[in-house]
Amino acid sequence: MTHLLHRGGLVTALSRTRVLRVEGPDALKFLQGIFTNDVHGLKTRGDVRYGAFLSHKGRTLTDAEVVLHEADALFLKVDSAAEEDMLKHLKKYKLRSKVTISAAHDYVRAHAILPSLADPTATAFLPSWTADQNETHRDGVVYVDPRSAAFGSTAILPVEHAS
Repeated sequence: MTHLLHRGGLVTALSRTRVLRVEGPDALKFLQGIFTNDVHGLKTRGDVRYGAFLSHKGRTLTDAEVVLHEADALFLKVDSAAEEDMLKHLKKYKLRSKVTISAAHDYVRAHAILPSLADPTATAFLPSWTADQNETHRDGVVYVDPRSAAFGSTAILPVEHAS
């Protein structure tokens, strides 16, 4: 587990988190039908929605963050214990949707960016960190936790830049 102190905040690898990727011309439409939050509102890179995936009986399979990575590609940040079940669930409902579903852990990793311990709500360091990272690592995304800024931010970075 890597710990870095960056501009007053702590950056650490999320070892119990996995990233899935859904891409294709129907990616937003596909996820809109099976996710509990509105993904059509995702317009720019790094836009994120927090919600859940449900079984056909309405039971929660897992909570997740859906992040727009490219115009027709999204990252799904899920708990590692749910990764296999989520891949099966997504592929089960794919039907004729023009999407490709895959585990992305071979090429990206999720990291938490926690605010300063002195002021847990301080996020002043994030804009410059985000700009630096998106400029340097064009294949990654950095976003503020959609539940509350007090939880910090997440960086999904390519493996070669994640250590």
